[in-house]
Amino acid sequence: LPYRSQNFVSMQRCLFEGIDTENVLLLDVDTFIFKPIDYVFTKYKDSDIYACPMVAFLKDKDSSRVDKTEIMFSYLIENKLHKKVISPMNSGVVLFRKGLIKKYGSCVLKYCNELMYKKHPMSDMMFAVRSDGRSREEFSFNLFALENNISTDFFDETDIAISEFNPNLSIFHTGSNTYS
Repeated sequence: LPYRSQNFVSMQRCLFEGIDTENVLLLDVDTFIFKPIDYVFTKYKDSDIYACPMVAFLKDKDSSRVDKTEIMFSYLIENKLHKKVISPMNSGVVLFRKGLIKKYGSCVLKYCNELMYKKHPMSDMMFAVRSDGRSREEFSFNLFALENNISTDFFDETDIAISEFNPNLSIFHTGSNTYS
């Protein structure tokens, strides 16, 4: 294979290059749907991509708590380095608009390889977040949005969530360690 696949296989994301659909809701395998979700396509229409926030699970010896993460992203536009502090998106539940899933599919492998083989300015940060490189898909997804100047926003956490389950949710992404 043309990439390192230990712990996680991003290759299936390359298949998105063949999707010619304007609006696509991507759901990872560790995602549950509890009620009709048709409304997602009409409610979330002002940005080009919607997702849940990427969260960090910070544990102390007495309990676990979930915090939203902010990371300084270094990214390239026309070979010029830019830096921006963002709350990154999780790539497990994503609404792609304007046919962007196709464009994402055409470059996700490039991003994953550049990150994994330390050929991108964000490689060191990615390995600092997870020493095994398993966060490369999330980093790739966020770099795709930043480097292509794509408008993004987060889903309303009362509709779609990753960090805390609520019985009124439509969609819950567990963020499990499915590939460990």
